[in-house]
Amino acid sequence: IARGTPMRSAHEIVGNLVRECEQRKCRLADLPDSSYPDASVKAALGVGNALAAFKSYGSTAPAEVDRQLREWQTRLA
Repeated sequence: IARGTPMRSAHEIVGNLVRECEQRKCRLADLPDSSYPDASVKAALGVGNALAAFKSYGSTAPAEVDRQLREWQTRLA
């Protein structure tokens, strides 16, 4: 889902996809491309992408977790 998409809109898009998965008894990755509003939506899904989307201080983004680990290793050394 493209940057700048309001959270409410993104939530609705993903919610509709999840509903379709429940009806088809499949995973998001198993839905046909035609189920997605555009390619950016399918590309944005997944745990890695979700984690990477969080950029704020103290978030779960891999780069932020690495930064926090380095900081604490320095403090505790």
